[in-house]
Amino acid sequence: MSSLPHRGSRIVLVAVVALLGAACAHRAAPGVTAQVLQADVVFGAKTAPVEPTASAPPNALPPQSATANETTAPPLASLAPLPLTIPPLTIPVSAPASSCPMAGPTAFPKTAATYSVPLGSLPAVGTYRWKRQGTVTATSGRPPTNVDGFETRRIDNVIQLAPVSDPSTGEKYPSFRYDTTQPDLLTGSTVTRTWQVEGGGLVIGPNDAPILPEGIATSQIPTVTPPEQGLALASQVTTAADGTTSTFSPVTPLLLFPFPVSVGQTFTSTAIDPDTFASMTYADATVLAQQRVDACGAVVEGWGVTGLLEYTSPSGAVSSFTLTMVVVPQMGSILAAESINQKAGGGTGEAVDWTIGQVNPSPLPVSGS
Repeated sequence: MSSLPHRGSRIVLVAVVALLGAACAHRAAPGVTAQVLQADVVFGAKTAPVEPTASAPPNALPPQSATANETTAPPLASLAPLPLTIPPLTIPVSAPASSCPMAGPTAFPKTAATYSVPLGSLPAVGTYRWKRQGTVTATSGRPPTNVDGFETRRIDNVIQLAPVSDPSTGEKYPSFRYDTTQPDLLTGSTVTRTWQVEGGGLVIGPNDAPILPEGIATSQIPTVTPPEQGLALASQVTTAADGTTSTFSPVTPLLLFPFPVSVGQTFTSTAIDPDTFASMTYADATVLAQQRVDACGAVVEGWGVTGLLEYTSPSGAVSSFTLTMVVVPQMGSILAAESINQKAGGGTGEAVDWTIGQVNPSPLPVSGS
């Protein structure tokens, strides 16, 4: 009788082991479920979808039994990001960035670029939308801020002056002034420029003499343009955000584009304000060939010019930048494109390209509205 209880105990023990083995066979394996979310990258591309996996993420450590001499390092995800201490530069947008269609491959300018300003060709008064693209560096050593979208410029105060006469032919050409007003991206100021325009007839130059005597090269024939005959800066008024103004009003205007057009012509002009002794110089400027500008679907043709513009303030501080423009004589000698590169040596300034965004201006806002 003493062997029966012993045999029963063995049966019970085997049953318990079998139940434990069954429980181990059906229990879910431990693991970590990672939830993956798709997000758009800043520039618009999407990350490839990632399938969920049961493996532990890279920043998760497997559980270990820590001893008295061991410490557990915090997971990487718990480390707080460093605060951003450089505030971004805010570029004000003067006009909403509405649609701007591109000109088709067969689009041509309504009128070809003329070699001078035709009589009766005055600038059209109104507001113009301008496209812009580039960067602005407000503080030396800081990252540049991207600039795009549109801004509004205006043309007004067109004043027609007595026409000028060609001294050799007696042919008359227009003379007038007009104002342009535009924002300054670097300072937030408003800049109003008064332009003086004087047309002119053809002159003898390297590109105006197709037939030359034998033995004479085109480089030996000088190009002569009377002073101030062309597009010149007569004055400039800068109004800061607080309402204070500074004026540059030289005795003679600063010539920025000579008429008549002579491609390849080089020139240097200087203008000095007698009241403040501030000065501007457009040095080593070169007249370029015809340039076509896409004004949001309408093609405008003008002439290019590029040179180094240097400004010396009343205190003696000097700032300089490369100024490239496209001048359209047949539209009253207005600008169709402008480019400023002021970031030589990685300093502060603008590196921005502007192009006109409409040929027919919008009406000026009613005063007091």
